Amino acid sequence: MLASATTEKFGDFHFLEELQMVRCPNICTQRLVSPSLKKLSMWGSGLFSHIECCPLTYFHLKCEFVMSIQLQMWCLPALRKLHIECISLTSIGGSANLSISADTGSITTFSSLDVLTVTCCDKLSTLDGS
Repeated sequence: MLASATTEKFGDFHFLEELQMVRCPNICTQRLVSPSLKKLSMWGSGLFSHIECCPLTYFHLKCEFVMSIQLQMWCLPALRKLHIECISLTSIGGSANLSISADTGSITTFSSLDVLTVTCCDKLSTLDGS
């Protein structure tokens, strides 16, 4: 059973563009840093508190035990598609900044975001932090 991953080592994979983590719930690393990662899928895996992947355009998070997401800890300026599917999710921290700009129509926390999908988050009552 995988219990740790030194994610700074992903920086050594200069051409790594896609990472799928499936059923690795014991990974408790604090950071995910990758200079080339474009697609990240995490299903039933521990969540990184700080994600720094500037070229990331797609992020799918599906996890039954994630209760809180801190958006301000994610540095994802190129993110275009975000899919969140977490049945235990009760809050999205920093979501007060998750607002739609009247001028550009974009979601301000992720200025390049085109698609936001939030499904199966029965305990989440709002996206605006109130």
